[in-house]
Amino acid sequence: MPWSQPYGVLKKKQLAAFQAEGIPEVVLLYGRYVNGLRADWQARGGVRLEGSINLLPVERIYGPLDPDEFLVLPEDAPELHHFRPVDMFKPDACVGLLHDERRSPQLYYYDESDRDLEPLDLDLQGYISLLQFTWGFLNWQLLLLELASPAGQARPFRLQPDSLASNTIAWKLPLLAQQIPDWDLDAFVAHYDLVKLSAQPQKPQ
Repeated sequence: MPWSQPYGVLKKKQLAAFQAEGIPEVVLLYGRYVNGLRADWQARGGVRLEGSINLLPVERIYGPLDPDEFLVLPEDAPELHHFRPVDMFKPDACVGLLHDERRSPQLYYYDESDRDLEPLDLDLQGYISLLQFTWGFLNWQLLLLELASPAGQARPFRLQPDSLASNTIAWKLPLLAQQIPDWDLDAFVAHYDLVKLSAQPQKPQ
């Protein structure tokens, strides 16, 4: 998978400035060591698979939104005013977080078609670690939505009939092993269970 890191990592002064703004520690670590990742790929041999990763640098996550670049956030949804995009993997959907007084590292899925923020039970570190399994194949985040739902708690995990994931990406899953060396649904689910926020020990208040 060809990929690039088009942005430089954050310097000490930049890190200190973002830390003063209450940016979650996991995002600061991302800015220090990664701070942006871009990859687009198309499967060969006529296989209808493609992927996209567009992790923004911290400066753009918390900077002004470019209306010509970012998907439309409705003005009549005040809860979205604090939403900041992190992975802009396609024009009408993204994964991001809320920049508000809670300072939560929780990531959310947002799609223009339903205008809801769907929690993924992941922080940025957990989300990035799952890319080793998926290479960012298009709409892989729908698996996260299902895993984070009450119906997705049962193990072994199976896609729910007529769910958004079943209707959108179920046909892709048998093809992924031919394109992505580390793809295995059971291993993906096991890793999600390991890194999800609800599985982490609670920090003392």
